[in-house]
Amino acid sequence: MELDDRIIGFDLRVLRGPTNPWFPENLLKETVETVISVDPMVSPVSVIERREQADKNILGLLVAPIFKPVADPQQYEIAATVAPAIFNKLSEKFGGSLTKGPMSTAADLKENNWTWLGYDVVDLNGLISGLFNLGPYSAELKAKFSSGINRYGLFEDIGTAQKYADVRGAEIPSHNPLYPVCLWKRTR
Repeated sequence: MELDDRIIGFDLRVLRGPTNPWFPENLLKETVETVISVDPMVSPVSVIERREQADKNILGLLVAPIFKPVADPQQYEIAATVAPAIFNKLSEKFGGSLTKGPMSTAADLKENNWTWLGYDVVDLNGLISGLFNLGPYSAELKAKFSSGINRYGLFEDIGTAQKYADVRGAEIPSHNPLYPVCLWKRTR
C-alpha cells in the first residue's frame, strides 16, 4: 500500500463468508475467512442503505464516502485505491475525476480511520475481480500464488498482485489488462 495511491471510489457492501455456493472453486486459498472484493457480484452492494448516495462515478462506485454511521454489522463501507499511473489512465479514459470531497489519496483514508485490507486484481471495465470472478484456478496457479493471499482472499503485496494480474490477464485476454486495486474498510 502506497500513501500516494489515488481513490477511485467508495461503496457500501454486505458481508459474505467464503462459502458462497457459486464460487468456492474461485478461491486461490482455502483458508479465506471473509471474501471482500471491489466486484459487486462477489461482495454485494447494500442497495437499501446506498439509495441516498445516488452520486456514482463511471465505474459504478460512489464518489464520496457515506457519512452517516452504518448500523448493520453485516454491512461495511469500502474504498478502492489504485497507483497514480493507473488513476491517470482511468482519468484520461473516462474524462476527469472519479471522486468528490476532501479525501483523494490512501493517506487521507489512513488519517480518517480506514483499515487497509489488501489488493484485489480487477478488470476495470465492469469492476470484475480477477481473483474471484473469472472462473476456476488451475492447480499450477494456486500453487504459485496462494501463499500471497490473506484472510480476505486478497493479495498482501502489490508485487504479487501485479504478477498475478499479468499471468491471469494473459490467460483470459477478454479481461486483459487486469489492475491491482487496493481495498480499504472504514473502521467503526
